[in-house]
Amino acid sequence: MNDVPWLKDQVSFLEKKGLNVTVFKIPNFSILKKVKAIISLRSLLFKKKFQIVHAHWGQNSIFAFTTKSPLITTYHGSDLQGDVNENGFVTFKGVVTIFLSRISTLISNYNIFVSKRLINSAPKKVINKKNYIIPMGFDSNLFKPKDKQEAKQKLGLESKIKYILFAGNFSQPVKRFSLAERVMDELDDKFKLIKLNFAAHHQMSTYMNASDVLLMTSYQEGSPVIIKEALACNLSVVSTDVGDVKEMIKKVPGSFISKNNKPVMIAKMIRKSVAINSKVSNYNKMLKHSSTAMNYKVLSIYKGIFNRKGCLNGAI
Repeated sequence: MNDVPWLKDQVSFLEKKGLNVTVFKIPNFSILKKVKAIISLRSLLFKKKFQIVHAHWGQNSIFAFTTKSPLITTYHGSDLQGDVNENGFVTFKGVVTIFLSRISTLISNYNIFVSKRLINSAPKKVINKKNYIIPMGFDSNLFKPKDKQEAKQKLGLESKIKYILFAGNFSQPVKRFSLAERVMDELDDKFKLIKLNFAAHHQMSTYMNASDVLLMTSYQEGSPVIIKEALACNLSVVSTDVGDVKEMIKKVPGSFISKNNKPVMIAKMIRKSVAINSKVSNYNKMLKHSSTAMNYKVLSIYKGIFNRKGCLNGAI
């Protein structure tokens, strides 16, 4: 949970609202540790009665399923779309993940999708179930407009250079960093790319306020929080057409969606975005996408379940 800021924020929010929350993490990088965690999870679900079980990422719901408690599953994109390799093809692991996640959409009592587009990846039978569109929100206290030159000085960046901030961990194939590199080849030396790899979350706001454009070149996304964070900092976005990015940047001056994904065209959009240099503040408009606003929507689902079960509070 410490690696996922929005999830940590959601748990903290729910606890402040009086809910007793138990967090259980299933590791991704070790098969042995994953198996041990699944066994421990099944044991916990057998011994303890929870009013709600809420699983994040569809593949985890298979192991969290219990007939004793209503199951809510939140799908984030990679679970229903699958991991991809450097060529954009779904990996074997991705195929397995998609299969498990599609089953999860059928066994879950409530499905939460982070974007409308993601529902299209679910089985048709799911359409008649209780589905919700609730994206992950951004921290509105951390991500807000700040003076660009002060942010550049804080990071030791050059004042006259136009900085392009790469959206996401450049080592993940799904982020398609190679396309970003080809885009930069189309730009002159007045532009520089900032690539971040597991940078501290509290530093991201400074990087965004110091940059001129956020560049997203991903093969696929669910509802990337980094887009909302950038817009809240008045940072323009140039992105491939993934997830709900098109919806997020609609009517935002200086932000563009690339449909053909040609480096020369994306570079053209970046130059156009920098030339527009919009001074319009997006912060207040983005508040409806804040973590607080999204967490209240999740809490509303919980309360509906609690009311039907005849209890005011519960454990999840």
